[in-house]
Amino acid sequence: MPMAPTQIPPRSPPTKKAKTSEPGESSRAPRDSQSQPPSTRRPKASSSIEDNSDCRSRAFHVEAYFDHSILR
Repeated sequence: MPMAPTQIPPRSPPTKKAKTSEPGESSRAPRDSQSQPPSTRRPKASSSIEDNSDCRSRAFHVEAYFDHSILR
């Protein structure tokens, strides 16, 4: 019989943890954090893509001209 009460406490902590986390607050936090990163990442991605395209386009064209010259 002492084992029955011992098994009950382990079940209680998970229930308390669920109440402590509060689904309402946890669901609100991810939405706010998810809303901010995309807007922050978009401008950075755009600027880095533009920078890369400028550098790569020049190098790529130069290499392309060399390849055509050698092939001809």
